[in-house]
Amino acid sequence: MVIKCYNENHNYLLFIDVEFNDRELVQFSGLLFKWVDDETYQLMRSCNQYVCTKVCYPFVEYTNISSHFLAENGTPLKDVVDFI
Repeated sequence: MVIKCYNENHNYLLFIDVEFNDRELVQFSGLLFKWVDDETYQLMRSCNQYVCTKVCYPFVEYTNISSHFLAENGTPLKDVVDFI
């Protein structure tokens, strides 16, 4: 993946997205882009980690991420923190 970022002069650009349920981390996503030339950055690394936790009804309604999904696809919080 390649993106154009005008007026940015950095070796790397990091984009993150996090989802919380009552101040508890549920999901972490990150994209790390490396400068290629001029205003062009190429994707260098990406990650998407779900945390094993229970979530409340409004969170499920808003994100469509359920406790059942997290139990099957999630990772313990400590492991996610170590990975990040």
